[in-house]
Amino acid sequence: DIANIHQRRLNGLDDQTNKSMGAFIPYLESRSYDIRWHTDKNKRIVTVYFTNEQCIKLARKFNEVVATDATYKTNRFKLPFANMVGVNNVGCDDKTLSTFAVAGAWISKEDTDSYTWVLEQLAKTVY
Repeated sequence: DIANIHQRRLNGLDDQTNKSMGAFIPYLESRSYDIRWHTDKNKRIVTVYFTNEQCIKLARKFNEVVATDATYKTNRFKLPFANMVGVNNVGCDDKTLSTFAVAGAWISKEDTDSYTWVLEQLAKTVY
């Protein structure tokens, strides 16, 4: 029921999602992603942040704008996904801009602490 689903969300990732995310982390690492995760007191993953060298280079070159938005449960992990993108001046013509990926994060709770942790990782890895 809804109360049980809500309680699982408050307690971090459920066991199956935690196992899936635990398997996905080495996959990203094997592809040279800088990946960081945060666990709760029970050692369950609650937040996963990732970026890669190409994204970092673009973000440092075009560092004036970074936008963040989150989708809600539209991925296989059924977690909110925070997408961080930058904006550059390399559009189709002289009147358009283009966006590029900077970093991404899966979060188990959309709260201030989760977003603060994600933005701290962004600052450490990119800026």
